Amino acid sequence: MSDDEKQEDSNVILLDWAKGAQGPSYRLSAANTQLVGKQLELILLDMISLGTSPSQIHIIGFSLGAHIAGYAGRSLSQRGIKLGRITGLDPASPLFRESFTSLPALSKEDAAFVDVIHTDGSILLTEGFGLLRALGHVDFFPNGGQDQPGCEYVFASVLVSHLEGTVNSSTICNHARGFQLFMESVTSKQDGCQFRSFPCISREHFRSGACFPSKCEINSTDGSCGIMGYNADLGLARGPLYMVTREERPFCGDQLQSIVVLSKNGLKPRSNILLSAKVEDDTTSFELRNEPRDPFQGYVYRGLSASMYGLYNSQLSNVTVTLVLRYAPRMIGEIIVAEYVRIANLDGDFWSYCGKPVIFETNDEFGVTTVNLTYKSC
Repeated sequence: MSDDEKQEDSNVILLDWAKGAQGPSYRLSAANTQLVGKQLELILLDMISLGTSPSQIHIIGFSLGAHIAGYAGRSLSQRGIKLGRITGLDPASPLFRESFTSLPALSKEDAAFVDVIHTDGSILLTEGFGLLRALGHVDFFPNGGQDQPGCEYVFASVLVSHLEGTVNSSTICNHARGFQLFMESVTSKQDGCQFRSFPCISREHFRSGACFPSKCEINSTDGSCGIMGYNADLGLARGPLYMVTREERPFCGDQLQSIVVLSKNGLKPRSNILLSAKVEDDTTSFELRNEPRDPFQGYVYRGLSASMYGLYNSQLSNVTVTLVLRYAPRMIGEIIVAEYVRIANLDGDFWSYCGKPVIFETNDEFGVTTVNLTYKSC
């Protein structure tokens, strides 16, 4: 790591528990987290006795490692020693869910500050490898905390891996993203991109684009904007927070919300709208979902995406947008009209079209139209 990429001077200790993690079964690996957590506690006690301040200790654990960190912090708390921080990277779900037989999971009681990144959360055991419920003082749910862009949908593979104890790169893509996002936050100082995050009342509202704020200022004193990753402790926001990432490295980018309003006088499409926004050689894709009809506006569609960092700023004057929707048989011959199109970022910038309504050009399968958005035009 170059000097430009360093966050601060730190002593880094890696805990290798490969023999305990290899099982041979997952159940045994999960049970071993408490033994390894106890061993980690003893190491930390030695460090503290030699002069290390507990408030300066930061444990970072991925998957089962998050629960190891929690056990070590919990054991030290019982001795009256509170660690400064624990970061859990998609803490493992199987055997750590809330049930009579579950093992104790990482919690916000285990350190003075506990931040958690959820990328493969599971409501059902077969859906993913990570815990979906909030565990820390602040919990980050990138892209909703379950399905990550760029990863395949692997419901059946996850089920098989739980039953047979086998995994492959596709199966763990969502799970591993938590580790990848955190590592990127450590080395992203040079380009300035940060994983800004904002509150929302539910994952469903987040995915609909309804919670996207007009601004997300990290230094705001009202706790309305947080930072996911290494600098999470610098943000004031607490509780569940959400953000959008790109599907490939660098995952951090310009987070964007798009809104399309179709005329209330036309037929309501049953399909989602696919929106492609082109800036220079970069194309950012959105899938817009319909909201309940507003009698004053028409049919409102919203969606979220992320572009390359730095593209959508106040110096950008125009954005070319293509809208595509799939036609159902009942729609053939009907006129679909777009009245308003808008794309906004987290800095208060937006690009919009509110001129003459545009009609979708149609064939038997799709309706397509293209508009040019102008910076803060309406």
